Amino acid sequence: MVKLGMLGRKSGKGCFDYTSHAKHRHVNSALSEVLTQYAVPPVVPNSPQRIQYRLFSRFVNEAVLCLQEGILVNGPVEGDIGAVFGLGFPPCLGGESSITC
Repeated sequence: MVKLGMLGRKSGKGCFDYTSHAKHRHVNSALSEVLTQYAVPPVVPNSPQRIQYRLFSRFVNEAVLCLQEGILVNGPVEGDIGAVFGLGFPPCLGGESSITC
């Protein structure tokens, strides 16, 4: 983008087109060419199951960190209750500590 002179607001173009002073900016049309030129295909294709696993892994990692830092004082059950009532996790599944992958 720098080689093409797309430096952002100071050049008038970047990810967005800054030539107009409108509140809502339009995406720079030349950006799609740059993205397709430098796009890297994923090593493993993303299936719905893989995406679900990756999202859930982040959720479980955060719960483990909460346990280690002492945020969940009464153990994993507290995290399960927070997941069900706070995040809308399905009650039939319990929470992150109730599921084994």
